Amino acid sequence: MKASVALLLLVVAIYGFQRTPPSALKSSPFSEQRADTDLRTIVGFGPRPAGSEALAKARSYIVSELSKAGLKPQLDEFDARTPKGFRHMVNIRAMRSGLKPTIIALTGHYDTKVFDRFFFTGANDGGSS
Repeated sequence: MKASVALLLLVVAIYGFQRTPPSALKSSPFSEQRADTDLRTIVGFGPRPAGSEALAKARSYIVSELSKAGLKPQLDEFDARTPKGFRHMVNIRAMRSGLKPTIIALTGHYDTKVFDRFFFTGANDGGSS
């Protein structure tokens, strides 16, 4: 009995780890090159702490790109207390209707933390969101 269960688990594991042939994969609109361009553009604005001109430029770029993709960005503006005092904050929302009534939320932030001792552009954090 133990041998049969072990054999069954082995077959399931082998079958489960088989790769899907490339011809069976659906094409995706995702582009590594485009993602790299977007990341470099956003990081190119420099550090983007709350309330900064660089953050406003990044926001403008993101809103523009979302609009080009057929989405309708909306800005949610508010003031918040931070360790550096009150700062004006702006969230960006964009929605697209789908075929199903489910909701998928993709979230991230595009600002960066403030560091006095070094230049922090957030390429692996706020820039890649």
